[in-house]
Amino acid sequence: MNEATPPTVSDPSATGKIAPHLSGAVGDASLRRLFVHQLLETMWRPSEMEGKNIDDKLMASIAALDAVKPRDELESMLGVQMIATHQAALDCLRLALYDPASRDRNMLHASQFLKIYIQQLQALDRRHGTGGQQMSVGTVNVEPGAQAIVGNIAHASPAR
Repeated sequence: MNEATPPTVSDPSATGKIAPHLSGAVGDASLRRLFVHQLLETMWRPSEMEGKNIDDKLMASIAALDAVKPRDELESMLGVQMIATHQAALDCLRLALYDPASRDRNMLHASQFLKIYIQQLQALDRRHGTGGQQMSVGTVNVEPGAQAIVGNIAHASPAR
């Protein structure tokens, strides 16, 4: 198995070029650079991965963060966490494919990361006001001769 390398970018100005992508959501330039650096730190990179490939992977992560459409610093932080969680889940799935000895453990970890990712996505939806309210009905018992309704029920207020 390849060892991961410490975070580096082949082009030192890349962080400066990438950070402006977050300028609409994050007003502070040092915070934008921090978010970019955090994305870089969460990326798994085999030891043979070099320069341009690292830059391309970082640019893909930035594109993913742009797709989150963060509106402020909190949503930017959540976006960085979502990308890191997604990458961790995929890393676990990759390891499960190539390391039969730890397949079950890696599949369990991937499943946990994916559950966290869904929770993060729901949190972002709630902040954006796009997450609909969801209700789960576990068991419905309907006695003989009775009726059950499953769905949204609305009734008019009595007229006064």
